[in-house]
Amino acid sequence: MTTGTEQRERFPMALEPGYFRPDDLSFEQRVDMMARLAEQLRFIDLDDQEDGDWRGLFATDPTLVMAGIAALDPWPLQQQFGRDADSAPLELLARQVLGLAARLDHWWRALAGIHDDAPRVLRERIQQLVEQQLAADLRWVERRFLRRGDEAAASRPTGPVERDLSRMWHRTIGEEPAADAAAEREDRERLRERFFAFLSAVEEVRRLARELLPDSMATANHEPAAALLIAFLKVCETAQREVNRLPARHTAFYYRDCLGFGPAP
Repeated sequence: MTTGTEQRERFPMALEPGYFRPDDLSFEQRVDMMARLAEQLRFIDLDDQEDGDWRGLFATDPTLVMAGIAALDPWPLQQQFGRDADSAPLELLARQVLGLAARLDHWWRALAGIHDDAPRVLRERIQQLVEQQLAADLRWVERRFLRRGDEAAASRPTGPVERDLSRMWHRTIGEEPAADAAAEREDRERLRERFFAFLSAVEEVRRLARELLPDSMATANHEPAAALLIAFLKVCETAQREVNRLPARHTAFYYRDCLGFGPAP
């Protein structure tokens, strides 16, 4: 709030330049959109049969992989868990925790074949987070909620962690995180804490990916198709800046040309 005692303080915030941007998509959001579109663009072989799509382009280039990580919006994941936290079956909540682990694991694997410095730093940070806390937390979630009962364990010798995730997540089944105050609370509350620990890790990885993204663009290890796409998206930012100037230009037209107002002396 402003006091409004000066003329410059009475200018509505909504009319400030940059308050409204017709095109507010970031580079990483555009990459994410292109990656989803790539799933629909099929290769057709000489026999007129489908033979793959363009998804591979976004799985091997350092900039495109890291942009996809940075583009994730964790808010819908948090909203979904918030709706389920108080009443949903505990197994459902546990699977949401497992889903976050699977996302981190997918990023770690995607970065494995990329040898530039920025992806290496990001991959090492993911592994550090897993080894320091998340692997033990996930093992507790799996044993407590996803492999209940001797009969279930006998019919499925390996749980979802060993079956679906990388070896860095594999810990002895009987191992638990270090005892803390949460160990005395109800299972639902303990699951909530695990979920937000994983969500915090996802957000940290996203922030780091965004910070390292400019360094990844400077590498000379882009495939020609990926380099062309990155260059095209960066050129689009010039047009984006011009489009985003339209509200300020419209405001100036209204106040100066239509109403005849001039700038304050």
